[in-house]
Amino acid sequence: MSFISMKKNDAPIIEIENLKVYFPFHQHVLTGLFQRGKEYIRAVDGVSFSIKRGETFGLVGESGSGKTTLGRALTLMVKPTSGKILLDGENILEGDIKQHEKEVRKKIQMVFQDPFSSLNPRKTVKHAIGVALERQFRKGKKEIEQKIAELSELTGLHPSTMLKYPHELSGGQRQRVVIARALAGEPEFLIADEPVSKLDLSIKAQIINLFSDLRKKMGLTMMFIAHDLRMAKHVSHTIAVMYHGHLMEMAESRELFRNPIHPYTRALLEAIPTLNPEYRKRSGNQEIKVQEVSLINPPMGCRYLKSCLIARRECEDAPVPFVKAGEGHWVACHRAQ
Repeated sequence: MSFISMKKNDAPIIEIENLKVYFPFHQHVLTGLFQRGKEYIRAVDGVSFSIKRGETFGLVGESGSGKTTLGRALTLMVKPTSGKILLDGENILEGDIKQHEKEVRKKIQMVFQDPFSSLNPRKTVKHAIGVALERQFRKGKKEIEQKIAELSELTGLHPSTMLKYPHELSGGQRQRVVIARALAGEPEFLIADEPVSKLDLSIKAQIINLFSDLRKKMGLTMMFIAHDLRMAKHVSHTIAVMYHGHLMEMAESRELFRNPIHPYTRALLEAIPTLNPEYRKRSGNQEIKVQEVSLINPPMGCRYLKSCLIARRECEDAPVPFVKAGEGHWVACHRAQ
């Protein structure tokens, strides 16, 4: 079963340009029927970045930042309002949408946060993986079973697991099943949406290591969505920090930890518990105190304005461009310019 992609690494597999995902907002059902000017929740509001083939791109943010919506938009599970999504150089938001959806299903798969709700409780593990294989390959029963065995070994599942039902598995085993099912179609790009957030601490490290191993063995490109910067650092080559629909900062993983520029990124890092007494004394391990920001009527300037300790007048009045702050390092902050 060959997984390694033979495509060149010089071109991005995914490019996003000024992507926006808005959802209609109605406080009351009658409002939606009679109100002329609709209001929208700006879940993703003008995001741009690219992902190199073969790398893991970490997308980090707190709940409500828009990171899951962004991931779903890449799979076309959520319809973007505007912008571009280029998959291998082709804009999948224009032209023959049905053909694009077919191409996306073939090339992109997503692993969701809750493995239990992702599986049919009445079907065995073998059935779950087998159905995914049958959708992609017109093979005989013997070949399908061989592929199931290969995926089982690849994801660290014991052969006896194949005849079990989801409720008979641990959280870590269920997530391995979901990963195996996502890999059944041999995708090129895998999106993992907080895949370890519901797992015990001891199991988290195992699943994180599994993702790293799979990327190397299969030549995968990955987007790893998380709310924990430490978790993202372990698997990501590049990390982007998202806050209320906007990207705040993006850099190579080590660079982001070594030289955080945006106040929000620094707040996230300072909130990380550490055993290092010097860093603990310096940072105080402060909890992040974030004031609510309306995604219906967001501020003209920086989304982090109300929580920022170094904000100035232009942060309130002027849109904040996403500018280059160094080699491979981008930030949306007036104080960084």
